[in-house]
Amino acid sequence: MARGLAGREVPSRGPMAQALAMLWFVCGVFLTTLAIAATVTGEARNGWCDAVVAGVMGIGFFASASLTRLPWLRWVAIAWWLGELALFALHHRAEALPLSAALMLLLLAGPGYVLMSRRVRRAEA
Repeated sequence: MARGLAGREVPSRGPMAQALAMLWFVCGVFLTTLAIAATVTGEARNGWCDAVVAGVMGIGFFASASLTRLPWLRWVAIAWWLGELALFALHHRAEALPLSAALMLLLLAGPGYVLMSRRVRRAEA
């Protein structure tokens, strides 16, 4: 895997699949770095981290919509961004936690379920 990250290995996937994989990999690296830095510095208590995570997820879904040519993913991105605004408005309130959970469940598991069910239908055909 390290050789693939360094660019020494030719990917077996197409260029769009590779770009999509790198997009989500980099989003994961950013969110992990943010979580570590916010925890170490004590900023995690200030309530803005969840909103930033929602914004990054919106960016990931918006870019994925273009790479996969699935325009409905843009609506998922817009929903993430609306959730981001709601989380900023609710920081330091108890309602922010269930909203964060709902965003993760609906806007991550929902599109994942739709994409996986389409994949199964194609394999059966």
